[in-house]
Amino acid sequence: MCRFSVIISKNVIPTKKIKQMLWYGNNSIFKQCYLSPYVPNDENNPRNNHINLDGFGIGMVCSDQPIIYRNTILPWNDINLQKIMSVVKPNILLVHIRAVASFANICKYSCAIKKTPVHEFNCHPFIYKNYIFCHNGIMEAFYDGSLRKIIINRISDDLITNIEGTTDSEYLFYLILTLIYENNSVVAAINKTLQFLNSLSELSPDNLLCLNMCLIDNKEVYGIRYINKDDDIPPSLYVNNDINEIIISSEPVDKAQSWRLIDKNKLIYVDHNNKVVDISLSI
Repeated sequence: MCRFSVIISKNVIPTKKIKQMLWYGNNSIFKQCYLSPYVPNDENNPRNNHINLDGFGIGMVCSDQPIIYRNTILPWNDINLQKIMSVVKPNILLVHIRAVASFANICKYSCAIKKTPVHEFNCHPFIYKNYIFCHNGIMEAFYDGSLRKIIINRISDDLITNIEGTTDSEYLFYLILTLIYENNSVVAAINKTLQFLNSLSELSPDNLLCLNMCLIDNKEVYGIRYINKDDDIPPSLYVNNDINEIIISSEPVDKAQSWRLIDKNKLIYVDHNNKVVDISLSI
């Protein structure tokens, strides 16, 4: 599984803070590429990945302008990234590191390995207008040809031509966007997305839907921890609520005691005033 971190600040995030979060902190997001997972209260979760070296991406909101940067080289070798992070002035910063299933990993949907190569188009986050999105998990229905057709047909004609890569995550993003524009509500769209994807279980009872996600809508941020199996748990996802900033992260980026493990099938909503609300998801 992939890992991600997003920081939402009332002020411009200082360069020193960015570098701590990305590179230098004792459990910085890039150290999570290779360190054993640091997942307090979730240590036995088999979905927490140990190696994340299949591309990375940065999403930012700078002066209300959403921007992304993605690459497939090792993040600590990316000189351009270091230069960019020294000059940007974001209020919201999202970092995602990708993990593709190993060729040695024999699974039901082994085709997923072949059809989601390490490529810049498959790196998260994805961007459309004022929306930035990343995903950690799997939408297994996407790797069944007949079910993929149903998913594709549910995405609006106006949006589907923006898809560049081959991951379930990018199609999921545009499915959510379709429902946002239909419902004029992000929370309603996310619930309807889950309901729609779960309805595919009638056609494929083993349809696993594991969706840890982050969606940025201008100055508002949504963090989702979801799985559709009662006897299973999604990858870890934490929140740290400070007076001036909020961090939602697959793993704590430091060893502070203020991190809270988000409950299964919950949505964390952070509004433009940095108010945090926990919302239960409809399943």
